[in-house]
Amino acid sequence: MEDTVKLLGDDGMLGMEFKKRKIRVYNTEGDVMELLSTRV
Repeated sequence: MEDTVKLLGDDGMLGMEFKKRKIRVYNTEGDVMELLSTRV
């Protein structure tokens, strides 16, 4: 599962990047707000 999704939220453009075991959530400036680890 490797994909990049962009969402338009209330506070602007959000980006979610799905890697093998990590999900990164970006804010409008492109900074990583959250780094989520997925358990497989």
